[in-house]
This record gives sequence, C-alpha cells and structure tokens, in this order.
Amino acid sequence: AAAGAALAVAFLTYNAADPSLNAASPAAATNALGGPGAVLADLGVQSLGLACAFAALTVIVLGLCRAAASEPAASRGHLRLRALVGALGVLALAAALAWPAPPANWPLAKGLGGLWGDALLSGLAGLLAYAHLPIAQPIAAGVFLAAGLGALGYAIGLRRAELRTLGDWLSAA
Repeated sequence: AAAGAALAVAFLTYNAADPSLNAASPAAATNALGGPGAVLADLGVQSLGLACAFAALTVIVLGLCRAAASEPAASRGHLRLRALVGALGVLALAAALAWPAPPANWPLAKGLGGLWGDALLSGLAGLLAYAHLPIAQPIAAGVFLAAGLGALGYAIGLRRAELRTLGDWLSAA
C-alpha cells in the first residue's frame, strides 16, 4: 500500500521537463519524490499514460487487502490472481485511453494511453480492420474499456451489489 501511495504521489507530481532516463536537464527534479520519483513517473506516464493512476490505485487497494487479512498466507493465491487481473485491466484501460486525441497541451509524443495503450489499441484495431469491420478503432477502444473496467473492478474487490447500488444512485441523480 505504501508503494502504491508513493507511485500515486510520483504520478501526481509528474513534470515532463524533469530529468529522467530520456530527458537530461541541469535543473533539479520538481517531482515530490525527487529524482527517483521523476524517473518512476516518467516511466509510468510514458508507458501507460493516464492509466498509471489506476495502477497506483490497484497497488494501494491490494496492499491494504494484504495488510488487513487476518491470515495473509491463506489469501496469497487469490490476491496474486487479483493483482494479475488488475495489471491486465490497467493495460486495457491504457488501450481505451489511447483512442481519443490528446489535448494540445499533452506533453508526450504518444496519446493519453501511453506507449502500451497505443500499441494494444493499434493491434486490436488492425485485426478488426483486417476483418473489414467499419469503425474498427472505436470498437477496439470500447472492448478495451469494458474489459479494463471489469478487470479493475474484480482486482479492487467490487461486488455486484455495490455496482447495483452505484447504478441506482446514478439513475436517481
């Protein structure tokens, strides 16, 4: 959980001008975690785009689940499965985020889904286009969005009753 919180702080204070593995600068890093935080944030944002926030959230939730478990050894296998599904969900959300055009002030060459999101979206959209499906990229983004949200919901432990309550609350608003 502490590692996830550190990742969240690093991602929240990301600055593309900070010195990192692919950017040299004589100035000190402005990231809240200094140079190491700038490198972690650059790696996360470059590779996953905005989905890196979901990666940090998943690590926090799974860490808290591990810390709160009365018998950590008994739940280890299930927690590892949730972590794997959560990682796949983060990748799927990165792919979904790669579909919309980034705003003009987006500081990176890749879109909102980062390198992995762009690659995954392009791959599935290419397969769908090869099958002569119209609007292949939006369909691929929708598939990745549904898969990513479902996977992250499972990873962080959302239950159907909680989703029903959320749906009722949204419909009443």
